[in-house]
Amino acid sequence: MDFEQPIWNSKVVERPETEYPVFLSAVYEHLETNIPRSLMGFSDALWPAETPLFPRHSAVQTYIERYAQDVLPLIHFATQVRAVQRTPHGAWSVTTLDLRTTQQRESTYDAVVVASGHHAAPRVPPVPGLAAWAAAHPRSITHSKWYRSPAPFRGRKVAVIGAGPSGLDIARALAAVCAPPLLLSAAPGSGAAAATQDARIAVVPPLTRADAAARTLHFGGARAEAGVDAVVLCTGYAYTAAFLAGLEPAPVAGGRRVAHAYRQVFYAAGPTLAFVALARRVVPFPLAEAQAAVLARVYAGRLALPAAAEMERWEGEELRRKGDSARFHDLPFPEDARYINEFVDWAAEALPRDGLENGGRGKMALRWGEKEFWMRARLAAIKAAFVSKGEDRVHVKTVEELGFVFEDASNEKDKVDKTQTGGP
Repeated sequence: MDFEQPIWNSKVVERPETEYPVFLSAVYEHLETNIPRSLMGFSDALWPAETPLFPRHSAVQTYIERYAQDVLPLIHFATQVRAVQRTPHGAWSVTTLDLRTTQQRESTYDAVVVASGHHAAPRVPPVPGLAAWAAAHPRSITHSKWYRSPAPFRGRKVAVIGAGPSGLDIARALAAVCAPPLLLSAAPGSGAAAATQDARIAVVPPLTRADAAARTLHFGGARAEAGVDAVVLCTGYAYTAAFLAGLEPAPVAGGRRVAHAYRQVFYAAGPTLAFVALARRVVPFPLAEAQAAVLARVYAGRLALPAAAEMERWEGEELRRKGDSARFHDLPFPEDARYINEFVDWAAEALPRDGLENGGRGKMALRWGEKEFWMRARLAAIKAAFVSKGEDRVHVKTVEELGFVFEDASNEKDKVDKTQTGGP
């Protein structure tokens, strides 16, 4: 499904307990990961043994906070970046706003790494009649960005648009309380197949038209549902970075993707500006760690980047392969696993330096082996088995408890690669 420019942006709200504006996250009450903790952690930080196989969002937050302990004194909290601009000498001027004091500050840095994520500006599908519906029935349409719990949807006729991880997760939660069946609008080839096993959920074609007067939604031209009370859009997000608006060439324009980012990391026009974790459909923590290992070595002068023209040439080849859309950043398995290993190998090319840990090599990310490939290939099945445990799933700590046992799979990676590339 293609999208127009985002028409909803991140909301800033006043929180009495903080007494300064905060930006809403996309985290909802019952959110748990769709990646097992045994695959998603950082290489040098184990999860507590009592953590469920698929942790709740609160456990993930605690994990990150513990991992950040040694750098906490360097972090400026409640601070908004307003602008990042090049200086005449090739450095970066960063303008920030302290949300507690409203004081603005300008600082200069040799390098800037943008690691702000891509779940800030919701995308709204350009479905005919949807805007009129929103105007005629205020608060009847929301986005997963602002969804928090199923409680407000109890007894109402609900449609969830989009069957990605959030769409499926929210659909399952709403199906337990809304008027049956919950309508889950999904494009062909999406992850909606798992939802068809739930009798409370009706999977319908993509949304094509909304009739506000009759509160009727039309799906794929073949099905219409009247009397719909609420619509939850799980339709993804635009890539945004308003603080980079003054740069030329523009790294973020139109919301579709981040441009001029060599290997999805280095800004070709000035590679001391870089991005981390832009990719979608990936295992983000180990991927970001592998990117950080390369970044640190490049900025320490231990690795060299190609010329700007070569970096732009890489982007042109990727555009021909993937197109100029958000799919540019998609790295579905096994691409994400290969990408991680490519960056680990790239970081390993740096020459040792006295004073660094690990025999002068510095901190390294974990290179994925057979077991990681094996588990990554089975994520959907492992998650489905976990969800099937209902409330008891919080006691599941390993994939083995769900019947997934890694055995001698010396050719597992090769088998996956050949399958994905059409090999025998």
